[in-house]
Amino acid sequence: MCDYLPRKVLREREFFERTVPELLPAWVRYAGQRRGIPKAAIEEATSAIDLFHGEMLSLVGDESAWGPSKTFLAAASEAGVDLADPAAIEAYVEQHNRDLAA
Repeated sequence: MCDYLPRKVLREREFFERTVPELLPAWVRYAGQRRGIPKAAIEEATSAIDLFHGEMLSLVGDESAWGPSKTFLAAASEAGVDLADPAAIEAYVEQHNRDLAA
């Protein structure tokens, strides 16, 4: 929650403010049950979601906490690239590589 999501997930802030705390407890319970984690440990993990929510939000906005893929995709998005269009991303990558080689 304070590592993977802020480092890897490129979404609007509202996703982290609302969607993550709404969905993450259900995912933790599901994954914990599938892996045979004791119920008490699952409940401890789900209750920790509220404790770490503020820290996660601060990291989401901290570009120094982002991984290279998220940083690259954020730059592409800011440049107007449609991140849902593989051809647009490919064109952006090719242009980025040409710019680096220049």
